[in-house]
Amino acid sequence: MNINNLKNFLKESLLSIVIFFFLLFSSFYYFKTQMENNINNFLINTELLYATQYHTIYDNFNKLSQNSFYGIVNKPEIYNLVKYAYKKDDATKAVYRKKLYDNLIADYNRLLGYKFYQVHFHFPDNTSFLRMHKIDTFGDNLSDYRFSVSEVNKNLKPVHGFEIGKIVDGFRFVYPLFDEKLFHIGSVELSVSSDFFEKNFEMNFNVDSHFLIKKSIAEYKIFPEYLKEFKIRSHLQIIKNNP
Repeated sequence: MNINNLKNFLKESLLSIVIFFFLLFSSFYYFKTQMENNINNFLINTELLYATQYHTIYDNFNKLSQNSFYGIVNKPEIYNLVKYAYKKDDATKAVYRKKLYDNLIADYNRLLGYKFYQVHFHFPDNTSFLRMHKIDTFGDNLSDYRFSVSEVNKNLKPVHGFEIGKIVDGFRFVYPLFDEKLFHIGSVELSVSSDFFEKNFEMNFNVDSHFLIKKSIAEYKIFPEYLKEFKIRSHLQIIKNNP
């Protein structure tokens, strides 16, 4: 083999090697890009599926809360008890509170079947009048703790969304209360615990889901005695996830 033939052979071999590696890296880049696109598409579709499920559940509870408010709560025999108790002495408030509780307990027990754990009445000044789920806990002012309650009593329009309360976190549906003359007499909330949403997702999608709450906010808002339980539940969840 002469020198020229050798040079041509080496050039062809080098070109073949360059083409080979070019095709190799091109194929690698193509399959890598395809894999990343497939992963991104999967994540996007999964996120859309989760979001759709979330909004479906939320919308159902929003509609159910409206039906419950107009069908059960927004009646003279109910809201008048809040109206007559406002700005009265503690003994008089206790009488109306007991009457309100007795009037609602049967309907409240039915609402529990639809996951509405909390039915909570507030005076126009945002003071708690009756918690159906905690009848012995009342009289605390919620102005600095519950945006939804303050907003409803200020602007007299319904508010709904996720919010941390003094006992639990959950999805709140808060409505203003008016008497027959459309005089504002307070507000009422129907709420669903975030635990239901977590269990629903875990049941339907076989995923471990949790609502993350900033520690400083929880410590500021939640009653100390319930904050202890909250910390215990959190600790038990950590043990469950890390046996």
